[in-house]
Amino acid sequence: MHSRAPHLLNLACSDRREPRCGILCFAFGAVLTLLDPATSKTAITKIDWPTILLVGGVITYVGVLEHMGAIELIGHFAEAAGTPLLSAFALCVAAGLISAFASTTGMLAAIIPLSLPLVATGGIPGWAIITALAICSALVDLSPYSTVGATVIATAPESERARMTSRLMRWGMSMVIIGPVALVGLLVLPGTL
Repeated sequence: MHSRAPHLLNLACSDRREPRCGILCFAFGAVLTLLDPATSKTAITKIDWPTILLVGGVITYVGVLEHMGAIELIGHFAEAAGTPLLSAFALCVAAGLISAFASTTGMLAAIIPLSLPLVATGGIPGWAIITALAICSALVDLSPYSTVGATVIATAPESERARMTSRLMRWGMSMVIIGPVALVGLLVLPGTL
């Protein structure tokens, strides 16, 4: 075991010796399982594995889309929409839709810079579009495919999960449209008049 320790340390750390949280968490869980197998056996049966796999898969998929430049493509589509108001609406819809499946904070870091040309050339107040994007992104956080929504479903009683999943899906997907309509109308539109 001692001869494998440097290899395990290399696996858990990147080239710059920054820890890879996922590998370290699995290693820590394995150590805890070895220390107390009886408790670990009951704990593992209570984990909602479908939710973990769903969220992990969605995060991986969105990461691949981001790496391929899908967010920039959506931003360029929004810029080409014609009027600044329509572009702002398209960006808010994209922010809500992407955030329903991905990290709100990470998505905002990617999409807010795409709204800056609207501010520079379109006469849209910067505070209005950034606030609208942030709220549109946060409104959908209870989608069952986001981390928050999946956690809510995973902690619900087994008998309530299907109904809760359906309700949270309706909430999240309706907010993808209702949020941008309301926020562009209340925040962005008055700033362009």
